[in-house]
Amino acid sequence: MERVFAAVGAGFWVAFAGCSAPVEPPPLRARPEVLAEPLLDGHLARSPGFRLKAGSGDPVLPRELSLWTGELSEAQLSRLRRGDVPATLVDRAVPALAWAEADGARLRPSVLLQEAARVTLLSASLGKLGEWQVGGGPALERRFPASGAPGAGFALLCGDEAPGGAWELPLEPGQARAELEPGFGSYQGEPCVAVRWTATSAGPFVLPPEIEGFSLDPEPYVAGEGAPEPLLEVECLAGELPLGPLCAAVEDDRLVLTTGSEGLLLRAALPAGVELAPALPGSVLRGFEPDTPQSLAISLITLQGDEVAFEVEFRTAPARVRWVLNEVLANPLGAEPAQEWVELVNASAASASLAGTSLADAGGQVPLPDFVVEPGEYVVLVSDAFGESPQDVPLDPAARQIHLPQLGKSGLSNSGEPLELRAADGSVLSRFPALPAKRAGVSLARRSLDSPDTDSAEFGEHAAPGASPGAPNQLR
Repeated sequence: MERVFAAVGAGFWVAFAGCSAPVEPPPLRARPEVLAEPLLDGHLARSPGFRLKAGSGDPVLPRELSLWTGELSEAQLSRLRRGDVPATLVDRAVPALAWAEADGARLRPSVLLQEAARVTLLSASLGKLGEWQVGGGPALERRFPASGAPGAGFALLCGDEAPGGAWELPLEPGQARAELEPGFGSYQGEPCVAVRWTATSAGPFVLPPEIEGFSLDPEPYVAGEGAPEPLLEVECLAGELPLGPLCAAVEDDRLVLTTGSEGLLLRAALPAGVELAPALPGSVLRGFEPDTPQSLAISLITLQGDEVAFEVEFRTAPARVRWVLNEVLANPLGAEPAQEWVELVNASAASASLAGTSLADAGGQVPLPDFVVEPGEYVVLVSDAFGESPQDVPLDPAARQIHLPQLGKSGLSNSGEPLELRAADGSVLSRFPALPAKRAGVSLARRSLDSPDTDSAEFGEHAAPGASPGAPNQLR
């Protein structure tokens, strides 16, 4: 295995692993001065930069640099310097962008580093240049354009929290100027900021490592090919609401996009505040009062940061019940099937009773009781034998339990079986796909309450600590 580099633009390099015969490292040279920044509380930020100043020695070549996670033995370092990458280290290579500067070289990882990880900076000719522990702290992650998608001129960054002040930012490597706009809206419940700049080249453009202690997602922005498509009005189907170049279905408490474009971000002033969503079919704008006239201010933002604003008026449909099978723990660390559970959410704008409904699996169905669930409430379906296990993630204290004689014919299958919530007439109100529960104590979860039942990509393993019974999900 030889470490190979692919050019992104003149003088820029991204490291990845490829296969060829091992090569001998270049002769030893004078070691450069290495500056890792920023250091927060003595630890490396999650989006760091590395400056290498050559001093009186030969210049450091960007293509000979690489970044690795975890502890590296002397034997592993020796093999990496020869370009001989062991299979066990391939997944530990950190994608990075490196470029030459007047007095040396610069390297930036192009992904956020994991909290508490150790990273090693390596030169093929000079060996290990340094090793650092990654700290924690808040981070803002890229939400638009989507990861891997082209874009140069606008970025949407979101996180658990966000900085409150406006900033002028220098983009790397060319030091183009960008402006950060705080309080830009909320994306899937996360507060967001916007960054805008005028692109004078195709890129790459990389945000600075941090502002106000927030690590900024370092994935580069590179312009796509061709001119941006104009925003043209489209003809919608009967009953749909035209939103400029988009169409939406009007429901009781929401609008659901029926058309869309990957190159657009939707920004809407909803009753609960400014919401952001990808302008893709299935995206939802929620929070309206059912069966009432509405006036909505919307703007559409392109990859280049151009923004078109307009207003629409419509009337919402009468309220209806909307149930969502949201999360399933089929493989608990505790006893099976006693510690298994299914999470159900009333995702509608009105209270509703479960009377007449049933939970069905491959072996049959179990009737649910006359249990009233409030709008937005999470309830947990458990068997009569359920008792919280000290090994498993506890139920949210606010979550109510619904006890049933059993969950499924013989409990929930670890190998995966479809679950359905059925109405009294047999119609399906919500589905949960057949996914294998491979890891004990880790639930299978829906990405959001708006994820369609039929899209298995919208379901997966829950993130740490492994489950969130009675609370919103977070996928790995």
